[in-house]
Amino acid sequence: MKSNSSSRRLSVSAAVLHPNTLAPQKRFEKSPVDNQRLTDILKRNFLCAHLDESDLKTLVDAFETTETEAGVEILRQGDLVAEHYYVLDTGSAEVFKDGEKILTYSSGDGFGELALMYNTPRAATVKSCSECKLWRLDQTSFKAILVASAINKREKYIEFLELVPILGEMALKELQVLADTLVEHIYVQDDVIVNEGDPGDEFFIIASGSVSVFKKGEEVSVLKEGNYFGEIALISTKNRQATVVAKTSTVKVLVVHRKVFQRVLGPITDMLWRNSLA
Repeated sequence: MKSNSSSRRLSVSAAVLHPNTLAPQKRFEKSPVDNQRLTDILKRNFLCAHLDESDLKTLVDAFETTETEAGVEILRQGDLVAEHYYVLDTGSAEVFKDGEKILTYSSGDGFGELALMYNTPRAATVKSCSECKLWRLDQTSFKAILVASAINKREKYIEFLELVPILGEMALKELQVLADTLVEHIYVQDDVIVNEGDPGDEFFIIASGSVSVFKKGEEVSVLKEGNYFGEIALISTKNRQATVVAKTSTVKVLVVHRKVFQRVLGPITDMLWRNSLA
């Protein structure tokens, strides 16, 4: 059943995105190797999925490099001043929320965007556990290039997400954050989207088309627009419980990765557990 957006927990304020109207002024020279490496990393980053080649190049130019030793706090939970978004190039870092370790970042992982996008304090502490090379993007450039793209992306997805039954319990802000993290994938008929027994790290919502679900080679159900699958990958370490195959000529799915989910949508884990066991 569709949730009425006016009945959501509106005491949780909607996120505020203010794109800068001026082009970013900072540009940092990079070697061809570093330039290509950062470009490849950003192409896999959910925040950059909707950037065209020109905007992606501008973004790459605006990143500067920085290095840290092991044991350094890169971000601290609760800090009110947020100046940079970070992408880890080499090394690893641990993420702590309320003193509890929740995940580990490795090469290619980005962090720090929440405070910049939603004008909120830092949501977690990130601490290097080895020597790290990082790329960082200043707040002005982040807003000028990425926030405008995020607004367009949000407007595209938010109304659809309100129609997805499992998301009916989510507050408006949680829905907005989910919309900002989605990446769109297209499959054609008979493409295998997930395979039973494989490890999984992505959650899927069907935006259009339909898929067949197989267990031990037997079709057990058909999922259509608004249905979801892969939630077990977000809330446990179990391998895929079924094979999912594109049934119609094209299938469009909206995807969120486990690391993104754990970092920005951890509060809805209990909701997914309840529904997965129902």
